[in-house]
Amino acid sequence: MENSTETPEGNAPFVGDIPPPPPLKKACRKCLRLVGEGDNYCPHCGARLGGGDGWYYRPFWILVLSLAVLGPFGLFFVWKSPHMGRTAKWVMAAVILIYSVAILYSTYELVMYDIRKIRELMELMRRVPGR
Repeated sequence: MENSTETPEGNAPFVGDIPPPPPLKKACRKCLRLVGEGDNYCPHCGARLGGGDGWYYRPFWILVLSLAVLGPFGLFFVWKSPHMGRTAKWVMAAVILIYSVAILYSTYELVMYDIRKIRELMELMRRVPGR
């Protein structure tokens, strides 16, 4: 009776002696193979499992980051985002690229304007008598 799983009161087994149920399986979003329920990454393809995507993959934040800070470097987040379809990704990529080119052109025009004004100022300073 030493190794018995019976309780002193009757035939009910101890709770600690019941093996846990096998972990439930779910499919990977990328490779569609079965993975364990508690897995955070697919052991087959390495894809992240679950809805724990970063805030920076949301379309609104991609647009804010790209237009304010990242410029064309924000395209990486556009194409990696699981929250947009292919058409939305193309549209957002076009908006970011057009905006980036416009900012680059405006910056070029501003610098060239400043250079012209500095040259004019230098020419005026050379003409000043008494130097």
